[in-house]
Amino acid sequence: MESQQSASQPSLRKHLSEKPYYIAIALSVLLLLWIFSGTLGAQQAPAAKQKKAPKLAKVQVAEYIAKPIQNTLTVYGKTQPDRIATLNAEVRAQVVNRLVQEGQTVKKGQPILQLALNDLEQQLASAEALLEQRKIEYKGAKRLNTEGYQQESLLAQAKANLVSAEAHISQLKLDISKTTIIAPFSGVINEFHVEQGDYASMGDPLAVIVDLTPLIVEADVTENHIQSIQLQQDASVRIASKQQEKAYAGSIRYISQLANKDTNTFKLEVALSDIEATKHLKAGVSSELILPLETTNAIKVTPALLSLDEKGNIGIKTVNHEDIVEFHPVDIVKTEADGVWLANLGDVVTVITRGQGFVRDGDKVIAVTEADEENADLTSNKE
Repeated sequence: MESQQSASQPSLRKHLSEKPYYIAIALSVLLLLWIFSGTLGAQQAPAAKQKKAPKLAKVQVAEYIAKPIQNTLTVYGKTQPDRIATLNAEVRAQVVNRLVQEGQTVKKGQPILQLALNDLEQQLASAEALLEQRKIEYKGAKRLNTEGYQQESLLAQAKANLVSAEAHISQLKLDISKTTIIAPFSGVINEFHVEQGDYASMGDPLAVIVDLTPLIVEADVTENHIQSIQLQQDASVRIASKQQEKAYAGSIRYISQLANKDTNTFKLEVALSDIEATKHLKAGVSSELILPLETTNAIKVTPALLSLDEKGNIGIKTVNHEDIVEFHPVDIVKTEADGVWLANLGDVVTVITRGQGFVRDGDKVIAVTEADEENADLTSNKE
């Protein structure tokens, strides 16, 4: 037996020496088997990893129920008087007396300034005497014309002289009345431009009177909101310089029908119906005008819950019934000191209150409430 084996070994060696490519083929087959076994191992390893479930992020959520909220528009403007007028001199005369003081309230028709009459009274007396003469001349010319001794042209001339004398008297009386400057409406004398003894020419400003009843607030509204505003609509005003919650009531009395070509805004005026506004507020003061708009359902959240998406948009993150994160751009209805009101989120919405900065839109999460967290803490403490 051993002799047979020793005999076969030399023949195998001889056979391989004569055909060495058999060795190459065998080595190639072994190499392929080794490579193939490694590839299968590499493919099976990731497959095993894929079977392992990914770890989900845990976020804290809270349920918010929408409530009806009055949508408001807040714009900034200034208080203005209802009317303002500059009283000018209509005759040339010296200022004799200022009959009221600056800041004093006056009634319509009340005398404010007295200008010198100069020789107007003497001119009036002369004109009245001339008028009497013209009346006599006209009467005589009329009688002679009736008797046939006076021509029609002479009668007409006498009548013209009479009318001219009457007109001169009327003009002198008007000039005399213009020496007393009266208030054109009830208001407050804001300032005087002249002092007693000053000489005023025709057209010179004498005094400024303002009417603060009612006080007006002027503001500009953008084209996006002008269609939501109507005449006689209620409004409220807060003074920007005062740290107070009091708001003065009013209503819209004027809306411009033409936009400002530079700002593309529309001017509106709100008349304050609150009597206290006239007593406590001044014209020309910066103010905050609050206009109520439509009512909508909204939720109130703290600004800390707002976040940014990948594009930099401000919004709020919620989870749906499948615990998938959803990002909603904010639609702010109203802002308050302790939060903001957001609309268009549905009647009931589950908002992420903690951990929103670590999840993105479309992520699946583990959503827990604050009560769940507290119960888990209690259980761990007992253990």
